[in-house]
Amino acid sequence: MLTTMNLWHELPVLMVGFDIESTGLDTEVDEPISYGFAVYRDGELVGEEEFFALPSVAIHPAAEKVHGWSRLRLEELYAAGEAHSAVAGVVRAAERLREFHSQGAHFVGAYPEYDFRMTTSLLRRHSMGDLEVLGFDLATVRLIDVCQHDRAMDGDRTRRRNLTALSGHYQVTPGNHTAIGDAKAAVEVFKKQVLHNQANSLESQVAALRMPANSDQSGPASAGR
Repeated sequence: MLTTMNLWHELPVLMVGFDIESTGLDTEVDEPISYGFAVYRDGELVGEEEFFALPSVAIHPAAEKVHGWSRLRLEELYAAGEAHSAVAGVVRAAERLREFHSQGAHFVGAYPEYDFRMTTSLLRRHSMGDLEVLGFDLATVRLIDVCQHDRAMDGDRTRRRNLTALSGHYQVTPGNHTAIGDAKAAVEVFKKQVLHNQANSLESQVAALRMPANSDQSGPASAGR
């Protein structure tokens, strides 16, 4: 996976916010219960999609407290035909990821590598290989982690940098721990980060233009004159 730590001053043409809510945090045991995709082209939201899956493992109480989804609610959704099985859900997600990747998308999220690892793990556990086997080359996935990007922008280590904190800092609508909400919030945070970088770059250029020329001729460049 290609996760860049460089500062971004321009938005990629195609960005896809990708997020999952899950049964817990262990990528080798837990499973997604929902998937969210927010598609942005030239900085504008042009499409969004969220779907649910009934997991084959129990939902950890701490995870349920965060996203609010109990197994009973998901079973009711599944019975009504409004949620996939765990297998059907991850296959649909893998197809979307492969489709967007083939179009040259940059995937944006808060620690997005976690979401990719859990998706890949679930495919593997259900004997469907992983994203690479399905034609999705993980080595070339273009990831933008808004949390890491923010650390690269600002060396202040005292400020919290989870998605909720970043949403508040940049004054964007928080995702409130829904897959589609967090997918959109991550991209909106990134857009604000890019604007911040552009403004700082412009200020630096203006400051450089205003800086008086160095008239000191005593340095190494003047030696021997």
